[in-house]
Amino acid sequence: MDTLRAYIFSILGAALINAVAMRILSEKKQQALVQVVCGLFLAFTILRPVTGDLWSGSLSFSADFSQAAQEAAQEGTARSQAALRDRIKAQCEAYILEKAEDLGASIQVQVQLSQDPIPAPEAVELEGEISPYAKRILSDTICQDLGIGKEAQSWR
Repeated sequence: MDTLRAYIFSILGAALINAVAMRILSEKKQQALVQVVCGLFLAFTILRPVTGDLWSGSLSFSADFSQAAQEAAQEGTARSQAALRDRIKAQCEAYILEKAEDLGASIQVQVQLSQDPIPAPEAVELEGEISPYAKRILSDTICQDLGIGKEAQSWR
């Protein structure tokens, strides 16, 4: 029973690795090669019991599956987190720039995000020409709408 369970887990692990590899390497040039390699990898995994112990000497694939799956999952998580951070940062900066433009100000914005699993804006650096009235309104808007307190707003 344990052998059957290990066989099923190795197939599931190979399928997971294939899915992550195909998702990460989805460029058109690489897609055909990735599909062929993933197909061969999955076929080898499925046919491994039939081939017996031909390659069992130095190749311990069942132990490698778990490690490779963990590494692929960690890389996927890191890429996803980086993309989320970039998207949140860009949206916050665009929002501030739009509000500044509505007030007739021409500024540059740099938002810093927290290191939380779901990042939130925690500080902002603003630079450019802006009237005192527009600066006060924009500062209040940033505080209310984005939750960045006035003490975390750096104006140059």
